[in-house]
Amino acid sequence: MANRYKASYCRRLVNNYISEIERKKISIQKNFEDMDFSNSNLRDEYEELVSNMKRECDNLIRTIESYKFS
Repeated sequence: MANRYKASYCRRLVNNYISEIERKKISIQKNFEDMDFSNSNLRDEYEELVSNMKRECDNLIRTIESYKFS
C-alpha cells in the first residue's frame, strides 16, 4: 500500500492554499487601486482584467474546496 497523507493534513493544506489565494486577491485589488490612471479607457481595461483575475481566483478556491479527503 502506498504512503498517503492524513485527511487532516490535506485539509490543512487546502486551507493554507485558500488563505494564500485570498491574500493574492486582496493584493491584486490593492495594486489596481494604487495605480494612477490618466486615461479612463486604460483604467476600464485594467479594471476588467483585475475582475477576471479575481474571478479566476474564486474559481480556483471553489475547485480546491471541492476536494474530499478521507
